[in-house]
Amino acid sequence: MERNGVFNPILSRMIGERIHVELKDDGISIEGRLAGFDEKMNLVLDEAEEIFNGHPTIRYGRLIIRGSSIVSIHS
Repeated sequence: MERNGVFNPILSRMIGERIHVELKDDGISIEGRLAGFDEKMNLVLDEAEEIFNGHPTIRYGRLIIRGSSIVSIHS
């Protein structure tokens, strides 16, 4: 994926690491291993699972998260 945005250096260092992504939806977040991203900050996660109120609820495997739905990302 092309990586030419402001978040390049930060997200590039996180490739292969397990990350936590907070979404705009109330109380929902996703955890998974960052496989890639693009210039719109769309993320590809492997081993992804949905977290609701601190508890895993759904396991997805590979998941694409649209950048516009992301509030924060941390490892």
